Amino acid sequence: MKKTLMKSIRCLVVDDSGLMRLITSNILAESKEVAVIGTANDGKEAVEKTKELRPDVILMDLEMGEFGGQYAIEKIMKSCPTPIIVLSSLGNFDNQAITNALNAGALDFINKPKGVLSPNIREAQEQIIHKIKNIASIGNQLLAEKQHQKNKKTVDFPKNCNYEIVVIGASTGGTESIEKLLEELPKNFPLPIVIAQHMPQIFLQSFASRLDYEMPMRVRLAQENEILTRKTVYLANGNKNNILIKRNKKVIIAYSDEKFEKHNNPSVDCLMNSVATIYKEKAIGIILSGMGKDGQEGITSIYRNGGLTIAQDQNSSLINSMPKAAISSGSIKKILADIQIADFIISLLQVN
Repeated sequence: MKKTLMKSIRCLVVDDSGLMRLITSNILAESKEVAVIGTANDGKEAVEKTKELRPDVILMDLEMGEFGGQYAIEKIMKSCPTPIIVLSSLGNFDNQAITNALNAGALDFINKPKGVLSPNIREAQEQIIHKIKNIASIGNQLLAEKQHQKNKKTVDFPKNCNYEIVVIGASTGGTESIEKLLEELPKNFPLPIVIAQHMPQIFLQSFASRLDYEMPMRVRLAQENEILTRKTVYLANGNKNNILIKRNKKVIIAYSDEKFEKHNNPSVDCLMNSVATIYKEKAIGIILSGMGKDGQEGITSIYRNGGLTIAQDQNSSLINSMPKAAISSGSIKKILADIQIADFIISLLQVN
């Protein structure tokens, strides 16, 4: 009986340090699931190798002389869209450079440990392999779909809507889906929206600022003890597990010390559980693209309290793990593509 061989993930490693290319290649080879099919020492060579080798995923440094990672990401996403993970030490001191790389099309970021010869590089090994395995499955066609146009439309909503809040959970691939959802909402959308996006705190502020500039609604990074207001989008703090609590008849943002098995800081389960407790049947819960199962517990809480639950469909999800986990729980009432969710919510709110 013949053994079925698993297809290796074909990876291109890009770094201007020969030693780092060697160490990274050795780390990936140890997984037995990733095959390094080539290396490049700067952004220009990375573009050429990507066109020639057509890798499943690219592991990319940013600081590489005249033709750095930013150059490569922009060129690759225009000419040959490919899943890119940034592996760079710039996260230690230049957050904007990482944000620029993510905005240009890179899907994720791993902070390169200081001192490649130190034991710290081994601490990143599991994270590197895990992210490569999850991101390599993304279809290149979805990566090319990045056209955003600010929406200035308004919609007539009844004075008293039958829902009072929208809560969203997302991880890898979720930033694009969040953008697609928000840009289709009218600028007078009447409800507050709270979002737990798995992303380091250092990037969340830049993400919130960009969304505030591009989207029709006001977008801000949530602050502790802030009163939740209508017509505003709040991105959960990335250093804490965020909850909503009631104080003097007002709903405010607070932090929780409770730890969650699937993810922390921010935990989707933590935020959605608190929304379910306060808003019950008046809540709309949405699970977007992401790896893992965070949100499965929280969306179930919303469902059991009578709220409306939505999951992004597989075809439009860059990573389908979180929506799949939510759907498998039996707690999802509607499965939609990310670009369909806004219109569906608008139609619900227009019903008295």
